[in-house]
Amino acid sequence: MEFFWELDYLFQMYDKLKKDNFIEQGVDRNLNSVSVYSRVVNELISKIHRLEEEYVKYKLWEYPQILEKRGISSFSLNQVEQIDVLSMDFQGIAALLVGMVHEEHH
Repeated sequence: MEFFWELDYLFQMYDKLKKDNFIEQGVDRNLNSVSVYSRVVNELISKIHRLEEEYVKYKLWEYPQILEKRGISSFSLNQVEQIDVLSMDFQGIAALLVGMVHEEHH
């Protein structure tokens, strides 16, 4: 199980996220107040991007097709909350995370 440690790390992040505010106030180049993701959220996003780079054999950039094979066709909050990740394999969970990050940033 080469990816066990990856999943363990992501589940540990869940505990951090439960205590996090997700958004913090920051300052842009013009010294205007802006909302930015918290350090914990940015750490999680970076880790998810690394999954895509480190596990090339899983073709996580093809997350729409991977998720569609598992009956997931959209990233609506209602549908995401209904997904049983405990019954998914690593490719499915990682594709879900990659897809959520990509959809949020596009």
